[in-house]
Amino acid sequence: ILGMTSPKLFREIFTEAEGHREDLNQWFDTKTAKFGGKDAVSTVREIVGICDKFDFQQVSPSLPQLDLPDLQPFFSAMLHLNKRRVKLTQAGFSFLTPDPWRTEPAIQREYQEVHFDRYRKYKNNINKLLGVGHKLFDAALSQAIGFSACVCVLPSLQQPLFIFAITDRVTSSISNIKQTIVGTRVNLLEEKSIILKDWELIDTLNQFYKSAKNIQESNSLPILNANEIQEILLSQEAFLKKSLKNLDISFKVPIIQVVCILVPSHQSILIIVI
Repeated sequence: ILGMTSPKLFREIFTEAEGHREDLNQWFDTKTAKFGGKDAVSTVREIVGICDKFDFQQVSPSLPQLDLPDLQPFFSAMLHLNKRRVKLTQAGFSFLTPDPWRTEPAIQREYQEVHFDRYRKYKNNINKLLGVGHKLFDAALSQAIGFSACVCVLPSLQQPLFIFAITDRVTSSISNIKQTIVGTRVNLLEEKSIILKDWELIDTLNQFYKSAKNIQESNSLPILNANEIQEILLSQEAFLKKSLKNLDISFKVPIIQVVCILVPSHQSILIIVI
């Protein structure tokens, strides 16, 4: 349609589709994931300038490789922090709504069998499907953003993890991305760091949450003291500045701000340090 794809591709689609009856949707999306040999996201961004209105069907490697179920650990953790008992069944989970979340009439006092499964066949009520944009989930997200704690000690963490928000000082440019979240993970023994994209951070933090059997406050200390954490933080900020060109963001004057620091613990429990 855009004049960028060889007619050979369309001939292959029509001739090969017969052999992909079982996985036709997935096969078609993968087969047509590129325009003129280029990644779909990059191509649309070059032509239009923004790509937030296009549906890429998760076929581009530039898109987050996550779905709604990856939001459930965060939501469950927020319920735990609000001291709410959750009843979990195959149909979903039920609970009394935490008082801080009841900020709008649309938010109910109690929820029964809500879930994060967009592909569930039996959808008795669309309001039972949670995600960003649902009043209940947004209330949990708003409360989390308001937390003042920024240093957390995790028992299953092997290497310190620093989470940063990157914004653009220039606000006049047209872009579908106003802010991006990235992380840096530090190997203290080898003195090497790697960058985690936002969706990779979510996946990593979900694994930490699942491995934490007990979540409670403690007076135990992390393996690093405050001065050591500060020194590593400065080194990670410098490392991130040098690596910005590899993050595929179009910010003219990027500003880096630390959001959270996660460090290993001596103890086998999760500790929150304010």
